[in-house]
Amino acid sequence: MKMQKLKDKRLLPITPICDNIHFTEKDNKYYVDMKKEKRSSRKGLTPMWYVIQTKSGEEFKNMNLCKRALKTGSYYDAFVPQYVCMKRYEGAWHYEKKVLFSGYFFIDTNQPDIVEEAILPLSRLMKPVYVGKDFVPIYAEEQSFLEDMMDAEHSIAMSRGNIVEGVCDIQEGPLQKKVSFIRKIDRHKRTAEILLHLFGQERRVKMGLEIISKS
Repeated sequence: MKMQKLKDKRLLPITPICDNIHFTEKDNKYYVDMKKEKRSSRKGLTPMWYVIQTKSGEEFKNMNLCKRALKTGSYYDAFVPQYVCMKRYEGAWHYEKKVLFSGYFFIDTNQPDIVEEAILPLSRLMKPVYVGKDFVPIYAEEQSFLEDMMDAEHSIAMSRGNIVEGVCDIQEGPLQKKVSFIRKIDRHKRTAEILLHLFGQERRVKMGLEIISKS
């Protein structure tokens, strides 16, 4: 049986306390056997967010195709992460929603093997995002980071604040607790560039941020 390399962040030492997870023993420690886990339905396990890649601009259309292909009960939710921003036209500012990760949508499931099999006939339109050869969820801390900012519709609301002596002070909104992750602010477009991680890799995404004053 082939073991996952121990340098993989997902293979932290754990004790075998759950019967429906497959374990491999090495050096008196137990590790999740990802090969067997991939073949298992994983029913009863905590659902996680899995990522599906698709064509940019067709995230919602192809997500709905995916939902129709999935069996009832094989997933909890399917969604396209979005953020609220502002755009000026017709002499006024208007609220809009934009896709947070262009070309991707997410599936909340604890049965990834069933999801993977269901979208196989749709491979020309979408494909699972793999880490190596495995269809795995984003890291738990990455999911928590996004959940902390999202509303029930998986949308990140506008934030508002001020810049005082070069320091950004967020007064309201989901970025209030994420100031340290802001890398760039565009006051003209009322957006901020945020550093986050997905599958352990750094990504920069835009979110809505209105700077009311600067002093």
